[in-house]
Amino acid sequence: MDEDIKKYADSLYEHARMESDRALQAERAQAVQRRAGLDRGDLPLSGPDIQIMLGIFGNHIERCMVGRFDSYEQAYSQASRTPSEQEFTEILNDWKRVRVLEIEHSTNAMRDFIGRRAMVGVSGPINQTTLENSSGSGHDRVLQKWKIWKAKAQLKPAAARIAEPKKRRDALLSAYDRAEFDQDLAKLILKGSGALPLGLVFMDLDKFKSINDAPADTRRATAR
Repeated sequence: MDEDIKKYADSLYEHARMESDRALQAERAQAVQRRAGLDRGDLPLSGPDIQIMLGIFGNHIERCMVGRFDSYEQAYSQASRTPSEQEFTEILNDWKRVRVLEIEHSTNAMRDFIGRRAMVGVSGPINQTTLENSSGSGHDRVLQKWKIWKAKAQLKPAAARIAEPKKRRDALLSAYDRAEFDQDLAKLILKGSGALPLGLVFMDLDKFKSINDAPADTRRATAR
């Protein structure tokens, strides 16, 4: 995988993960406040209480998976590139790793929350399998997004070749003309970023006019 694309995707994901952490903290605080308002005391946690917390953490896990997926999609779009078959596999494995990691973190947080309270009407311990099951729908939704992106990306190159207009070339040099250069430069400037910087190199070739003004056969021989 291209290192610049990976770095850009990582920066996008880190921002998405931080946003999800903030949302998780807010949702947990609201759930505790609602329960405190209803119970007027520190009563034991019930089955519905646990289900609410599982839903909150399940939403967080899904947000992290979506953030990882979207970071790659945006990074490749910014670079105007289509991932290869190997890169699509790497992306799939990467957001699966995100899910495993966030399930582990969320399981520890749930155990810490529950461990300081008594429970009634709750069958079995809270473990990673519990959170895997509660976040299973999110996993399926992100997997479907990945499949759709992959299918569209694999169809895009052929469609783009049909729709792309023929670029204009200089009559003498058979290189793209100045109008094409101006259009391409404007597009590249818009796509440039800190993670994917743009560079423009100017070259001054001595006595190039004699080559430019020579007959076509001579120019081709010189170019070779």
